[in-house]
Amino acid sequence: MRRWIARVALLTLVFGLLAWLVWQWWTTPAPASRSMTDRAVLQSAAPTPLRSDAPSGAEAATAAEAMLVPPAHPADARCERERRAQYIALSRTTDPDASPEDAALRVLLLRTLDMQLRDRVAARRELDNAVRRWPDNVELAWLAYEGCEKSAGCDPQATLAHLQQVDGDNLFAWLPSITAARQIGDNAAFADAMNRAARASLYDPRWGVVASRLRPALQSLPLPEVCLTSPGLRELAATAGRPVDVALHADVHSLALEFAVAIPAFSGVTHCWRSDARLPEGLLRDCRLVLARLAEGETMLERAIGLSGSIRLAADAASREAWRTRYRELRWLQTFGPEIDRIDGFLWRTFAEGEVAVLEQHARETGRWPPPENWLPEDESARELLLSDSVR
Repeated sequence: MRRWIARVALLTLVFGLLAWLVWQWWTTPAPASRSMTDRAVLQSAAPTPLRSDAPSGAEAATAAEAMLVPPAHPADARCERERRAQYIALSRTTDPDASPEDAALRVLLLRTLDMQLRDRVAARRELDNAVRRWPDNVELAWLAYEGCEKSAGCDPQATLAHLQQVDGDNLFAWLPSITAARQIGDNAAFADAMNRAARASLYDPRWGVVASRLRPALQSLPLPEVCLTSPGLRELAATAGRPVDVALHADVHSLALEFAVAIPAFSGVTHCWRSDARLPEGLLRDCRLVLARLAEGETMLERAIGLSGSIRLAADAASREAWRTRYRELRWLQTFGPEIDRIDGFLWRTFAEGEVAVLEQHARETGRWPPPENWLPEDESARELLLSDSVR
């Protein structure tokens, strides 16, 4: 699709783990099909990157933008220009010194624009000023970390250290350190990060925070008349089964930015069961605690990691069977992948209620919960987790 709306599809493909790919995470993920892309942007995408080596949000967004082609239709180009002008005007009337919330909104508005490096450097400087003004604000600390781009003058290590100082009681904030330690093979750093994560009193992965902050501001702007005749927007609206209106346009841009944000990778915790050496008792305890927290997560991805790891590291047969029961239920929910576009408001509901909760409610409403008594997933690795006593 060579229209400007391809920006959203591409960002979703590069950074957004589509919900049906999340459900396939534990096996080899299949590539997202073009036919599902537009629909997923508005209904079914899950804002989590699949790979642990994904670039930072700002760097990845820059790479994605470089791959895009100009709008093919004059109405698309005019729509985008007029909408961008609105965003610029709104950003100029948003005082970053008024409150942390206003500072965060201004940063997000600036990130919706296609900026040259000098503009990104200026935006980064403004964000750094906001962090210095409100050094204890969690949202600003996360924005600083998620948008850290070395070429724009950001120091990733310093930004992460500040985030962990501000939100250090959040297990999610320690995932970058866990993964980084594994990437360089530093066992001591891995054990320390796992211990800090295990001792954290809360777990807040911040799903949908960026889109939920930006969306109301964009919805407050009237849709330029030229956008009503934009072929790109009309094509997306038809695919999504929605009218061409300001809500659609606001969703497109707020979700594109949500998907462009890189989140901490979960892959580091897999070392808990992939290590060839026997784990020390203290580290094994911390691994079990962290995996148990992930097993309570809101998304299919978190639970797939948490439950599969908990099965492998179960302390005894009784606890292993309890984890297996929950894992089988999760794999049953995975079979509903083809139906997510039938769930009204799926994406925004997952932000508010949790992806697993929305899917389970759908299963109940359609008379398919709990799973059939003797049902097993087709995937052999999943069957092994459920049936083998020697799985590791």
